[in-house]
Amino acid sequence: MLKQGLTLVEVILAMAIIAILASVVVVTLKPQDYAKKSRDLKRIDYIGQLSVAIEDYKLDNGEYPGVEDVVYASNNAVGNVWITSGFSNYIVTQYMDPINDNDYNFRYTHTQTDYEIDAKMEINLTDAAGDSGNNTTRYEAGTDLTLLN
Repeated sequence: MLKQGLTLVEVILAMAIIAILASVVVVTLKPQDYAKKSRDLKRIDYIGQLSVAIEDYKLDNGEYPGVEDVVYASNNAVGNVWITSGFSNYIVTQYMDPINDNDYNFRYTHTQTDYEIDAKMEINLTDAAGDSGNNTTRYEAGTDLTLLN
């Protein structure tokens, strides 16, 4: 007579093997690192778009947006505006950092002749260190990468 189905021991053994394999995959892939990398890539993309808009604003107005030598931070936004309201005509959205708190935010400042915009990176420190700026933990863009510390 043939036996049908699995015994309790076989089921428990199969579940244990699946649990071990799943934990190995989770530890190996580190899903939290993927989220950090994704946010860092957004930061780089947003800074690129903001930089183009800042340059366009200067071409049209003869000066950079905002008050000279003031540091603007995206976590201090009023609504969706954190640089200046007139700047909104040059970009669809004044992008904000994906986390946008006191540690992770966009910062922007300018002098009469130069500007800098930056963001703190979570995991992608190679891009931050290789951007020719003065801060190895923040990705920097602009015409003078020493304006922000």
